[in-house]
Amino acid sequence: MAMDLYEVLGVSRDADPDEIQRAYRRLARQNHPDVNKQAGAEERFKDIAEAYDVLSDPEQRRRYDAFGEDFRRVPPDADPAAWRQGRAYADTGAGARGRWSGGGPSGGFGGADFGDEIDIEDLLGGIFGGR
Repeated sequence: MAMDLYEVLGVSRDADPDEIQRAYRRLARQNHPDVNKQAGAEERFKDIAEAYDVLSDPEQRRRYDAFGEDFRRVPPDADPAAWRQGRAYADTGAGARGRWSGGGPSGGFGGADFGDEIDIEDLLGGIFGGR
């Protein structure tokens, strides 16, 4: 889910539950596959339903607000600040984001052979709750 759920419903991040429900009902009527036969309406309807399911549930909404699209993959006891810091570290560049390859002449680090590549996400996944 690479979408902003608030944008899907067309509401602000501080929208109250009634505003979320009104936006959902209006958009669901407009995009329901039985009513709207345009290409993409069914997919849009599914996105609207997903956004409403999350934003209408106080706990899911709190987690979505704290962790963004990863909220379902984050452990329930995770600290939002620590999670963001871990994500920022993982996203800082090609080396930290993807795979690091050895820098020494033997393909390893400092002459030691650790293999061709080390997956930093696997290495740090346990620390930051995985991805």
